[in-house]
Amino acid sequence: MNKRVFLSVITMLAIIITFNGNMGNVLAAQPSNNDDALKQTQADKKNIQNKIQDLNGKVEDVLKKIDNNKKDMNKIYDEMQSNQKKLNDTKNALTSQQNLLNQRVRAMYMNGTDSYVNILFSSKSFNDFASKANAIAKVIEFDKNVISNVKSQKDVISKESQSLNDENQRLLSLKKSNEDLLLSLNQNVGQQKDLLAKTTQKEQTLLAEKAAEEERQREAAAAAAAAAAKAKASPVTPNTNKSNTQLLSSPSQPPAVSGSVITLVATGYSDDGFTASGTHTVRNPGGYSTVAVDPTVIRPGSRLYVDGYGYAVADDTGGDIIGNRIDLFFSSNQDALNWGRRSVTVHILN
Repeated sequence: MNKRVFLSVITMLAIIITFNGNMGNVLAAQPSNNDDALKQTQADKKNIQNKIQDLNGKVEDVLKKIDNNKKDMNKIYDEMQSNQKKLNDTKNALTSQQNLLNQRVRAMYMNGTDSYVNILFSSKSFNDFASKANAIAKVIEFDKNVISNVKSQKDVISKESQSLNDENQRLLSLKKSNEDLLLSLNQNVGQQKDLLAKTTQKEQTLLAEKAAEEERQREAAAAAAAAAAKAKASPVTPNTNKSNTQLLSSPSQPPAVSGSVITLVATGYSDDGFTASGTHTVRNPGGYSTVAVDPTVIRPGSRLYVDGYGYAVADDTGGDIIGNRIDLFFSSNQDALNWGRRSVTVHILN
C-alpha cells in the first residue's frame, strides 16, 4: 500500500468514527423540535374538537327552542283563526239584530205610527194605554239587552284577539332572536371546523415529516454501518461522488372532498303550518317544497334537489332531525307514510 492510499483510508475511518459518534446527537436534536410542534398541534386539535362539541350542544338547545317556538306559533295561529270566526259570527249577529230593529221601526212608520209615543197616544182607554206601554217597555228592554250582549261579546272577542296578536308578536320576536343566535353559532362552528381542518392538515404534515426523518436516520445509520464494515474488510479509496444518506419526500395530502352532494336518511311529515323560518309548509312537485334539516349539516335557506322527491328549500327544522337526517314535507299523511324511511342523495344547489 503506498502512502497516499494509506492516508486516504485513515482519513475515511476517522470521518466514519466521528460521524457515527455525533450523528445521534445531531439527528436527535431536530426531531425534538418536530415532536414539540406535533404535541402542540395535537393539543390544539383536541381543544378545537372540544369547542366544536360544545357549540354543537348549544346548537341542539337552540334547535329545540326553535321547534317549541314553531309549535307555539302554530297553536296561536289556530286560536287566532278560531277567534276571527267567532268575531265574524258576532258581527253578523249584531248586524242581524240591528236589521230587525230597523224593520220594526220601518213597519211602524209604514202603518202611520212612526214612534212609540204615537202608539201610546193611539190608546183608546187607560187599560189600552197601560198595556201598550208595558209591551213597548218589554220590546225596548229586549232590544237593549240583545244589542248590549252582542256588543259585549264583540268586545271580549276583540280583546282576546288583541291578546293573541300580542303573544304572536312576542313569539315572532323570540323566533328572530333564536334564529340570530343559531346563525351566530353556525358561523362559529364553521370557523372552528375550518380551523380544525387546517390543524389536522398540519398534524398530518408533521407526522409525515417525523416519519421521513426517522427513515432518513435509519438510512443514514445503515449507510454508515455498511461503509464502516466495507472499509474494515477491504480498505479502498472511498468514492466521494456517492451520498451516504437518502431523503424521503413527504407523502402528498389527500384532496379536499366536495360538499355539494351528500347522502342523508330521509323521512316524511305532513304537519301543515309554520316552519322554523316563519314561512308556511308547502309541497310543490313543480317547484320548491319544504324540507326540515339539521342546520349544522345544511345551511338554513339552502336550495336542494332530493333524488326521488324533487327540488326543495331547507326552511324547517325538527327536534328529531339531528345529524345526517332530512324530513320531507308531504300534503297528506298517507303520502308521508308511503315515503317511509330511506337513504337518499341530496344535491346542494347553492
